[in-house]
Amino acid sequence: MAEVKFVKAEGAASTLEVDTTVFGKAVRLRVTRQAVISYEANKRQGTRSTKTRGQVSGSRKKLWRQKGTGRARVGDRKVVHRRGGGIVFGPTPRTFGGTIPRNIRRSALRSAILSKFRDNQASVFEVPGLERPKTKAVVQLMKSLGIEGSVLFVTQGVNQVFYRSARNLGRVSVLPESELNALDLLRHDHFVIEESALETLRSRLSNASAE
Repeated sequence: MAEVKFVKAEGAASTLEVDTTVFGKAVRLRVTRQAVISYEANKRQGTRSTKTRGQVSGSRKKLWRQKGTGRARVGDRKVVHRRGGGIVFGPTPRTFGGTIPRNIRRSALRSAILSKFRDNQASVFEVPGLERPKTKAVVQLMKSLGIEGSVLFVTQGVNQVFYRSARNLGRVSVLPESELNALDLLRHDHFVIEESALETLRSRLSNASAE
């Protein structure tokens, strides 16, 4: 069990006990690292490109004759040591990303969540009842939780009003529970999850571990 801060929709702060057994007994660093590297690799575009000697436009005619000019011998204008020539072993478009097994992704997510609870970087909240976006409400929520630095808010499903309330704040991100992953968790200093989303997450991960 872990005791975390809990802020209700009306702003009242208290504590809440969370059963963390579903997230595992220990933080699996190697699995988490493997998942994070895979997520970061998939973010790379891999669109850098250069032209080889055979792809540079221009004549392949020898610039001047081999002997008799008193100058160094040369080939065509596309040789790699001339300006505007081809590039040797330059980057070409490629795919850096790949896939990792689903059980590794889930294990990395469990470990990342467990690390946040163990480091006292996790909190629970109820989404304020906002009729329209209001950044001040998110600022007040963070003050009630007593957190500073980068924050990841996790909601039950897509909450457009809360997302638009938080998007103007630097170092604050909002994700629905279904899109939560180890990389986004570890990139932020604090992890704040909606109470209903926490129950959904615990249920999903417990069912996955039983498979």
